[in-house]
Amino acid sequence: MSEEHFESFSRLQDQINVAKFYTLLEGAMLGITAEFDFKKGTEELRKIVHKRYMEMSMMLVKS
Repeated sequence: MSEEHFESFSRLQDQINVAKFYTLLEGAMLGITAEFDFKKGTEELRKIVHKRYMEMSMMLVKS
């Protein structure tokens, strides 16, 4: 690696302060907004949230 590339690499490496690894639970939460159609109203949202809550509960029981 050239000196210039190494210096650039080192500067970038110093800026890394967090790594985020998403879990299945977070995926289920994010899925609520992906699945919900805002035009259809609150009843659909209640059904989706309930479905995702049940999925998340089952994930936690299995872990």
